[in-house]
Order: sequence, then structure tokens, then C-alpha cells
Amino acid sequence: MRIGTIAAPILFLSAAYFLINFLVPESNIWLAVVCGSAGGIVIG
Repeated sequence: MRIGTIAAPILFLSAAYFLINFLVPESNIWLAVVCGSAGGIVIG
């Protein structure tokens, strides 16, 4: 169960990285996604 809690955000971050860089090449959006995922891992 713990592996799934960490693996899901890693898959999400990798998909979001490529999608964000493809659509909008701004690092601020990427940082918001990373901070949100880190918060989700800490809370979860």
C-alpha cells in the first residue's frame, strides 16, 4: 500500500511534466504541480 502511495504521484509527475512542457513551457506551473503532489504525499 505504501508503494502505491508513492508510485502514483511519481507517475502523475512524469506525465504532467511532459504534458506541461508540451502545452505551456513555464516552470511556475510545473512547480505548482510538484508542490501539490508533495503535499498529497505528506498528508496521505
